[in-house]
Amino acid sequence: MARRPPPPPSGIPPQFVAIGVLLVAAAVVIYIVSIMKPPEKEEPPVEKVDPFAGLPPDEPPPGKGGSPFDKPAKKSSPFGDLATVRDDPVWVEATELADRAYELADEAGKALADGDHAAKKAKGKEAKELFEKAVEMTRDWEQEKGKELGFDSPDYKQIQRARSRWIKQLVALKKTIGF
Repeated sequence: MARRPPPPPSGIPPQFVAIGVLLVAAAVVIYIVSIMKPPEKEEPPVEKVDPFAGLPPDEPPPGKGGSPFDKPAKKSSPFGDLATVRDDPVWVEATELADRAYELADEAGKALADGDHAAKKAKGKEAKELFEKAVEMTRDWEQEKGKELGFDSPDYKQIQRARSRWIKQLVALKKTIGF
């Protein structure tokens, strides 16, 4: 007959009990030592010095003076001082077309809100055609200006942002109007 193995021990293993007793004993020793320690000498309080004590209360401390709002605002075009972009006939015509297209797109949105689908389609189609024309006429011109001004110049970046807005508006029109 085979002998059964002894049952596993129940309860807490003795090594854990020993560790717990040592920790409690250490805590008690630390507590007793802290009670027996003589009180520390108290240092006299440090005087606080007010750096503004000598100033009259109604005057601010001396400084640079002036406010950034005192200076007149600088007027600048979105293209800086380069007349090559602002006054270029291609750019002027394209921005006028885009401005008119934005107006027509707003009118198409108002017509849609009013339920006038015929006006929405007519105005939306006209706005789409104007945006397409503005984007198309500035496609090659943008690359020429990039080579002329430098592709990292702020003026070239401004051209890119404007054309990007036009293209996004064109995509939105195609989605909402359905052309």
